[in-house]
Amino acid sequence: MWGSNSALHMDEPPTKLVKRPLRQSPVRSVPGDPTTLMPASNFGPIPFEIFRPRASVRGPAILFVHGAFGLTPSYYPFIHHLVESGYVIVAPLYFARTGTVCGGPKEVEKHFFAWVGSLIDSMFELRSRADVDSSRVGIAGISLGASLSLALAAQCSGIKAVVEFFGEVPDLSLASLMPPTLIVHGGADRHVPLAKVLKLAHALRQRNTPCELEIYAGQRHVIGTIAFHHAMRQATAFFDKYLKNE
Repeated sequence: MWGSNSALHMDEPPTKLVKRPLRQSPVRSVPGDPTTLMPASNFGPIPFEIFRPRASVRGPAILFVHGAFGLTPSYYPFIHHLVESGYVIVAPLYFARTGTVCGGPKEVEKHFFAWVGSLIDSMFELRSRADVDSSRVGIAGISLGASLSLALAAQCSGIKAVVEFFGEVPDLSLASLMPPTLIVHGGADRHVPLAKVLKLAHALRQRNTPCELEIYAGQRHVIGTIAFHHAMRQATAFFDKYLKNE
């Protein structure tokens, strides 16, 4: 999505930054190989990936919600940066429950609320982890994942902050339930027009909900590498403000 920084090896999973890269069920640990996915069904557990800092202390955590093409390596630079900043990252593979390969318009219309339900399940699991301070939890979402994150943040109490990259809120009435929100968007985005997120920002501010905007002029729905690295730092600073400094 944004390219990679091979000099920093950020195009690879941040396995060197965790004690053990996990891919497991939110209900029970996977026996044997920790990289094996548990089978998922409409009512079964949702598989997810966990990335942890070196330090094993109980700390803040972020639910990382991927976009329409799944948890691809294009997200690893962001995950690296968050892990290095001290966050436990739980990345649900929410397509598993609906058997979805790609989140196109038809799939979104059919499965959106099922995916939100899957993310709610994952949020309960994240908060129950021994290495997570359940009072310091945020959400980061990309594109489709951003839209899901906004819906999730409005339905789960106790979420301290949400960062959304070029998504849109399904219903502006949800703004009354939102936590502090950072909106990252391309000024020339044709997939999700800028006007839509400006309406979200206005609705949040009307309700005195802290809201910050990072608009990148000339950037479309897939922002460039330089813009992304700037946005990544801004997102981490936003999480630090609401998950570490209170």
